Amino acid sequence: MHAICPVRISGQARLVTVANHRLWYPSQVSLLDARRGRVLEEYWHPGAIQALLVYDADRDGHDDLVFAAINNPGDGLGHAALGVLKLPFSKARQTEARRGASLPALTGGGEWAYVLFPLANVSRVAGLLPIPEELSIDQLGRIRVKLPLPEGGAALYYLNGNLEVAECRFSDNFPAMHERYHRQGLLDRPLSARERTALCQVAPFTVTQAGATPAGNRPVINAGGVLNGADYTADIAPGMMVSIFGQNLAPRTATARAIPLPQELEGVSVEVTEPGKTAVRTPLYFVSPGQINLQMPFGITASSVEVRVRTAAGTSDPRGLLSCCAPRACSRAPWTVAERPSRSTSTTGWWAKAIRSRREGISSSTPLAWAKYDRRRLPEIPVATAGVGDLSTRSRSRSG
Repeated sequence: MHAICPVRISGQARLVTVANHRLWYPSQVSLLDARRGRVLEEYWHPGAIQALLVYDADRDGHDDLVFAAINNPGDGLGHAALGVLKLPFSKARQTEARRGASLPALTGGGEWAYVLFPLANVSRVAGLLPIPEELSIDQLGRIRVKLPLPEGGAALYYLNGNLEVAECRFSDNFPAMHERYHRQGLLDRPLSARERTALCQVAPFTVTQAGATPAGNRPVINAGGVLNGADYTADIAPGMMVSIFGQNLAPRTATARAIPLPQELEGVSVEVTEPGKTAVRTPLYFVSPGQINLQMPFGITASSVEVRVRTAAGTSDPRGLLSCCAPRACSRAPWTVAERPSRSTSTTGWWAKAIRSRREGISSSTPLAWAKYDRRRLPEIPVATAGVGDLSTRSRSRSG
């Protein structure tokens, strides 16, 4: 458990808890009955939540939850994320997409607002994970987010309650650092006014009613989207946890609550088919519109299988696995010191991310920052709305 905070909703005492696992795994935010300890609602975020504020973001006189996290809907290092949850979470169900939304509802829905921050090219070159360093409210009532840049630099974003950027700033060393990386051949172009403008724009997610997949959209498994749930490689064996990434994989987020694991959650099932055999349904841990976590059945023995996802909207096209499924030990157990590679290991692989995270002190024991603000005491401010710039993302979520 990373954080616990008391709140009051309609005069009732409630507790909000946040539980993180590994950096790219889902984080659980739970709303509990403070007297009985009963779970009332849950929200799942695909990636570690780093900080959380209790704050009236939309100025309706009721507390909201504002959180900063890391998310990876594409290849590479991922993006910093900022979201707002209503209390209770179910109050945030929106019936139409937000203006300017450019990304599908990969988080499972339930947010009142949700955006991704662009990743600076200098951070991409340096292999610096965009993990939010600070989340606070400034004197004008704006949400302030501090993101890291290489060589001790930082980017500061100031947003209103709708998560529209009002102002952004970069540390003084940023232009010179970008120019030096360009001269060294690490970047293919110098820093332009267009790039600086794009770095000050965020990409909002599309939100559908009740966080659900639109009716009639059958599930789609991403190419290369069936991976080992421990290290996100293609090495899969019977009994392992497997993660599937794609779109429209489930109508909403749900988690298994009993053992043995169910073979269907929210009307979603996953089938594994060996050549010449009948399809076998897998046990399910977790389903969401963008990700499914399951257990590969122990009885699978073929070296190649096909995987399909079935929902009420239809059945996905099959995805073949060529490295499945002879029984064997996991060759790269996460965070195993004895198997840790040297510093000369490539800076682009999963292991490099793990080593950098360890070296920079990022771990599942990192505490969350809590604060509470009263927006009603703060003045109204004009906000310059930012559109979506050059942020390039894809449909695959690497957290789960």
